[in-house]
Amino acid sequence: MIQLLCAHAVAAVVAPILFRTLGRKAFGLLALVPAATAIWALTKTHAVFAGEFPAQVISWVPELSLNLNFRLDVLGWFMTLIVGGVGATILIYCWGYFGRGASALGRFGGV
Repeated sequence: MIQLLCAHAVAAVVAPILFRTLGRKAFGLLALVPAATAIWALTKTHAVFAGEFPAQVISWVPELSLNLNFRLDVLGWFMTLIVGGVGATILIYCWGYFGRGASALGRFGGV
């Protein structure tokens, strides 16, 4: 789960560079990140509905017993599917929507 969060963070940081080099084609490349998240959620469907909620615990500040706890329950699974699917769809739509001479794509895509 943390890998998906890191992938989204890296995509946001790299987006302006991708837009500078690839232009609007970067939308298609960036759409892979939310699409991968939705596909990952689909692979966890059986486990979620069987009550075996996938979880990941990362020790953040062990001296204070602070941990980052990620758990995929039914609502989290549903929201991950919706946000990942809609996010990928919007990025694919943007790929076709923006014209070839569109300016400031880097600022738009990185937001």
